[in-house]
Amino acid sequence: MSITAIVAQLKAASEAYYNTGVSLLTDAEFDSLVDTLRELDPKNDFLKTVGAPPAGSLFKPVKHAIAMGSQEKVKTLEELGKWWDKLPVKEVVVQWKYDGCSLSLEYKKGKLVRAVSRGDGKVGEDVTVNILRSTHIVKQLPSPFTGFIRGECLLYKEDFKKYWPDGSNPRNQGNGAMRSKDGAGCEHLRVLPYDVVGTESDLLIVGTELQKLQFLESCGFQVHLMQKLTKLENVEKAHEAMGQAREKLPFEVDGIVVKLNDCAASEAMGVSDDRPKGQRAYKWEALGAETYVTGIEWTVGHTGAVIPTFKVQTREIGGVQVGSVLMNNIGYCEAMDVAVGDKVRVTRRGDVIPHIESVIERPKNRIWGPPTACPSCKSKLVRKDIHLVCENEKCEGQKVRLIRRWLTALDIKFIGPEIEQALFDSGMLKTPADLYGFGSDYGVDALADVKVGAGRLGETRVQQILAEIDKTRELPLHEFMGALGIQFLGVRAAKHLVEDNGFDTIEKFMDPELIRTGKGKPDAKVLGPAIREGVAAGVEANLPLIKKLLKVVKIAKAEKAKPVATGGKLAGRAVCFTGVRPTGAEQEKFESLGGVVRSSVSKNCTHLIVKALGTGSNKAMAAMELGLDVVTYDQFKEWLK
Repeated sequence: MSITAIVAQLKAASEAYYNTGVSLLTDAEFDSLVDTLRELDPKNDFLKTVGAPPAGSLFKPVKHAIAMGSQEKVKTLEELGKWWDKLPVKEVVVQWKYDGCSLSLEYKKGKLVRAVSRGDGKVGEDVTVNILRSTHIVKQLPSPFTGFIRGECLLYKEDFKKYWPDGSNPRNQGNGAMRSKDGAGCEHLRVLPYDVVGTESDLLIVGTELQKLQFLESCGFQVHLMQKLTKLENVEKAHEAMGQAREKLPFEVDGIVVKLNDCAASEAMGVSDDRPKGQRAYKWEALGAETYVTGIEWTVGHTGAVIPTFKVQTREIGGVQVGSVLMNNIGYCEAMDVAVGDKVRVTRRGDVIPHIESVIERPKNRIWGPPTACPSCKSKLVRKDIHLVCENEKCEGQKVRLIRRWLTALDIKFIGPEIEQALFDSGMLKTPADLYGFGSDYGVDALADVKVGAGRLGETRVQQILAEIDKTRELPLHEFMGALGIQFLGVRAAKHLVEDNGFDTIEKFMDPELIRTGKGKPDAKVLGPAIREGVAAGVEANLPLIKKLLKVVKIAKAEKAKPVATGGKLAGRAVCFTGVRPTGAEQEKFESLGGVVRSSVSKNCTHLIVKALGTGSNKAMAAMELGLDVVTYDQFKEWLK
């Protein structure tokens, strides 16, 4: 892969993650591309960036008085040793590397006056209004300190599990809460400090990193004082011991930070690309095992991109049997230089997602040969940057995957891949719009007779499917657009476009040129060019399907924020249901007690009611992003007593 292609992919991933919350790459994939870029072009400007610039007007951009750089990473004891040898003083302090979002808290005469996210290290966003909502952050210091206290803004594991049971992870949820427009969930945020920068030297005189932490502890912050070490082998022992202890911590960490204890000596070492030379982040390896690549399975996705899945000799990793690894695109395979026959190290990133971390051995008889024809329709494949693409608009593989995307995004149950393929082969289901002809264009008897495996679909399953489809005949705009399978445009990203960028009508969404401007309203924040072009091109390609769907699916009117009733013991609670519905009597009783029932998950809700905790429905995902409380239907009924 070319340097230009690597940089383009890294920029698109950074832009999507920091500005819309969409993860185009896993942490490991991102880090691997960064390492590749560093080898090919160590002076590339991208390597000097941290995070991404603020996206627009959601929060006011603020220039940091002193740049907020990140630490340079090391992965091995050998790399750490090279850094250690350059230290002018062999005395370091070891701290946890918190896994959250870096934040700068500004104090004047001891009072918290502003909170700014790290952003790109030079310019961040003013998130003061949200940080002040937290009940865990020190807002008034016991001393008249003026300056900046820097730390990691994060959610504790306990709060994450309690208030976001369907969330992806505490880091993403905490970051989402901190940047939410209405501050939902910010009351649970905490800041664990790791540095202090005084602007009035007579108020803060410190000579070591340990003294900084002691000062922060005296201010009322929760501080994890770590040991002072003078030998490299003891740093390695601490790295190992802390790795074994991390699961018992109340917060997420992904490594340790090793800092030169002497502040003056550290400052004298200087910085490189805003990264202090007197510090290193020493991360832990993910859970993993060595195995061999035995084959590659190529499938075509709904966008036409052909996706490789590497088959490996099955190994148990963290109690889970891992036999395959999704590799996303051919460019990533080439960057890693991995092929059939290679001995590889496979991990579970975040203790969940299988990932090939590295190639250990490359035998002479290794096999690498990407397909030249689409695995579904056999059309000739075209190379487009990092992707192999099938451009055949009639490709059945793409059509089936597009239907799967619609079903999954809208949480339409009872149509698994086998039934979906059977309906497609029968000719009854060629596009998502055909779902809404079930029961009219095709009666129950005709659907029930569809062959599935060695049997038939059956009347009971058909009735279940029809009931699920009926639930989606009227959809909020962001759910409709997010289910189309357009690049960069999942349900959550579509919600950002509706609420933050002004694309609040279907007419605006159907205007590719308006999307290319990035603004659905004059004062909207602007998305990056890669996202704008990807969404615009996707809309253009899907206009026929959108028009067909609009004949059978109604776009729900945007729900106006209604004032929640002020009387009754349940006043202030606005709920939405998923997977379960209240009886008429229950809803009437709830509303008589001051509650409000809403039809969709939005910022105007306070709670999502689920049948059981642990659901992965789209409403649950939206509630997670908005920071809503998720409670069970049984708990809801207890409210009514």
